[in-house]
Amino acid sequence: MGAAPVPIEVYTHILNKQSVRLIELDREWVYSSLSHLVMSDQLINQLGPAFASGRSVFLYGQPGVGKTSIAEALGNSLPGEVYIPQALEVGGQIIRFYDPVTHVSIESDQTEHVSQLDLSNKLTYDPRWKKCRRPVIMVGGELTLDMLELKYDAVSKFYEAPIHMKASNGVFILDDFGRQRVDPRQLLNRWIIPLEKGVDFPSLHTGLKFKIPFDQITVFSTNLKPTDLVDEAFLRRIRHKIHIPNQTEGEYKEILRRACHTYGVHYDSSVVEYLLNNHYRKQNRTLAGSHPRDLLEHIIEYAAFLKQTPEFTIETVNAAAANYFVDL
Repeated sequence: MGAAPVPIEVYTHILNKQSVRLIELDREWVYSSLSHLVMSDQLINQLGPAFASGRSVFLYGQPGVGKTSIAEALGNSLPGEVYIPQALEVGGQIIRFYDPVTHVSIESDQTEHVSQLDLSNKLTYDPRWKKCRRPVIMVGGELTLDMLELKYDAVSKFYEAPIHMKASNGVFILDDFGRQRVDPRQLLNRWIIPLEKGVDFPSLHTGLKFKIPFDQITVFSTNLKPTDLVDEAFLRRIRHKIHIPNQTEGEYKEILRRACHTYGVHYDSSVVEYLLNNHYRKQNRTLAGSHPRDLLEHIIEYAAFLKQTPEFTIETVNAAAANYFVDL
């Protein structure tokens, strides 16, 4: 039938032993995790303590400045391994927990090939659990309130753990906050108690509620004005509020230089100056870190259509900008 479910009391004990708040992160870890991104030391010094705290983080700023990239990079760099139960047992009910889509298993070959519980096998740990990387789960505009509750399957008689519960001991990223199909205040009301008390209270279809530690770094990322989404009471419950600014011209040039190197396109500083002067300064257009990659991809796609070698020139920049930027 599969792995036996783990009692909720045992899971709670292990969850606390693997808490994200027990991870020791330092400046070297932050710089290493974000080395592929271009940002100021001031911003890095804000992000480091925020993730090291193991608490909630609110990232806000204009589109394309790197909020999602920052959250994913720091989440995927969290050190350590965690043990995730294949299933839980609560009040006689079974909850499927391990999800191969969202959990990255790092089990040994020996454990992977054990198809049943055999006491003759010399296992290094209880096979009811999966040895995984710390989970990093991201949801966007598709998030609904139902996804944050236990889902009961009337046919199999099993439950499926909610999406944020699967992120325990890891990172849960709520991307594009405010653009979900449900009112943002309804979502926030669902999060207030877990963020403030550090516990969540899932409910079974029988009406039984049970307590479980809310152990995750919850990242809210939005390009909307924070005060239009949340009130002061909710912001008070989020430990770290960090504004991700638009890139400076120096940062933009470095991002573009790296992108050219990645795509194998010759970087020309005079063309970069033309791009900044004619497509940013004159239009009073703000700089965003996603623009260099997007513009280069336009250049590469255009060259592929013409069966030519992509080149970073004034002509190709103008062609890419004409298809990329929207002047209202």
